[in-house]
Amino acid sequence: MSNKSRKIGIYWFRKALRLHDNPSLIRACNECDIVYPLFFLDPAFTTKADKNSDATAPPATGASLPSKNVFKFFFETLADLNKSLKKAPFNSSLVVIRGNPTILYPKIFALLSITDLYFESDTEPYAKQRDNTVFDLCNQHKVKLHTEYGHTLYPPDFLIHVVQNKMNKEVPTTYRSFLCLLQNAKDPQKPMDAPSNIPGGEFVKQLLKNTSFLTEIASISGMNQHNFAVPALSELCYEEEFKTDKVNAYEVDDEQVHKYTLFEGGESNALQTMQQYLADKSWICKFEKPNTSPNSLYPSTTTLSMYLTTGSLSVRLLWHEIDKTYKQSKSGYSKPPTSLHGQLYFREWFYLLSFVTPNFHQMHANPICKQIAWDKYDADKVQKWRLGRTGYPFIDAIMIQLRRTGWIHHLARHAVACFLTRGDLWQSWEVGQTVFAEYLLDGDYALNAANWMWLSASAFFTAYFRVYSPIAFGKRTDKEGEFIKHWIPALKHYPAKYIYEPWTAPKELQKQWGCVIGVDYPAPMVDHDEVKQANLAKMKQAFEANRGEKKSKKKSKVDKSSTSNTAVSGKKRKRNEME
Repeated sequence: MSNKSRKIGIYWFRKALRLHDNPSLIRACNECDIVYPLFFLDPAFTTKADKNSDATAPPATGASLPSKNVFKFFFETLADLNKSLKKAPFNSSLVVIRGNPTILYPKIFALLSITDLYFESDTEPYAKQRDNTVFDLCNQHKVKLHTEYGHTLYPPDFLIHVVQNKMNKEVPTTYRSFLCLLQNAKDPQKPMDAPSNIPGGEFVKQLLKNTSFLTEIASISGMNQHNFAVPALSELCYEEEFKTDKVNAYEVDDEQVHKYTLFEGGESNALQTMQQYLADKSWICKFEKPNTSPNSLYPSTTTLSMYLTTGSLSVRLLWHEIDKTYKQSKSGYSKPPTSLHGQLYFREWFYLLSFVTPNFHQMHANPICKQIAWDKYDADKVQKWRLGRTGYPFIDAIMIQLRRTGWIHHLARHAVACFLTRGDLWQSWEVGQTVFAEYLLDGDYALNAANWMWLSASAFFTAYFRVYSPIAFGKRTDKEGEFIKHWIPALKHYPAKYIYEPWTAPKELQKQWGCVIGVDYPAPMVDHDEVKQANLAKMKQAFEANRGEKKSKKKSKVDKSSTSNTAVSGKKRKRNEME
């Protein structure tokens, strides 16, 4: 069969880094004679954004060089996918190309005689911009484009259709109204099995040995292609801020970092982790997020979020597996918002909002975000917070865990986010969002931005007077401070009475315990009780100002509508005009 009569496709792996429940991949395998599984290591994700330039992708939009932990996990995900592709019945391989896909695709289309391109669509700002260019390239080169959506329970367009056409309402800006939307959307689509075969494995193997193809791609990209192999950390260019991962003398040694948590990327690990948690049916049914611990040594939640972020675990599969357990339960199960389904619905809601809201990752020109006069960026304050040098052991232990492992409990995120913003340091939530985007294994665009807006009381959350104490909050679930002692072993001899506020211990006892505050471990950078009161006054002022602005806008709309000859009753607003 000649190339002209063959249907030759590329399946472009992006976020859906899995074989199970991957509609675009399954479609490619069903329709094509040859499928090339490609992944692009895009420089937008492997280079640090230049703060002085008009970067196409600011750090918080999902592009820009994240930490080594994030890439280690990500490359493990690619390696696991490649391993699965090489096995029977697929007998194929993942072709990892270094470079910008929008620059390389024209040559790839020509050299491989590509007729069709398949991928899972993406909603992040950089991805949408990149994909628009790819759409144009496909038109120019007469390549048929096929996209499916599978990163959330429902395609965002479907939910918009339901809320606007079936419910005659606007996209919900509260969780409760979002649950009403879901009731009208019915259950998510059932997950699909992995494809039974991936055609053209022998052509993929030939491509990996094709030196002329390798030379062409290396020449156009200006990058070493490393024989299209799965990348290694050594390929990335990090400007080393510190010589070792242990940046503070008082923090945990390298060999103890993964004593309680070790996360490994990949679909195989994702499915195994999911099954481990699903095996405890009672735990699944009784799960309530507020009852989990932010400072337990072993994670008290599923830790599946990082696998959902990379797409190595299908969120639809997870939802349906949980649903099976619920339906089998004879003693009932927890309900949203605190249940496991409730957590997935938060994810769904935030993805939908990020899809319809312009500038979702920033305060300026973001219609759902309160405009708050945060202090000017203070590099010293932010650095102390980022590196675990605040002088509050609970906060510092969390930030050290984040920096060293890439994960912290959701309620721990609450505590440190509140401390950076409205609680203590009065720094913009955008700063914290960028730090989390750098360090978190599950730091995706929609959830990261939404959670920072929520925790800084910039959107969704109005009880700004509820401030997380950097002392009392951790005591509720870890009175002895075992979490602190693990991540900050310099404080391991401090008893429960002083472990959360070691500066209150008598100097003689500090010396006896081998950690003098202000010498071996920092004194508190701020007085929490003092700054809390000052910041509450600022928040009150900000809320009143935003309330006044909303009233003014509403009055303006009423005045305009009363003088207009156009009927506006029941008219739907455009997505980017949502308030």
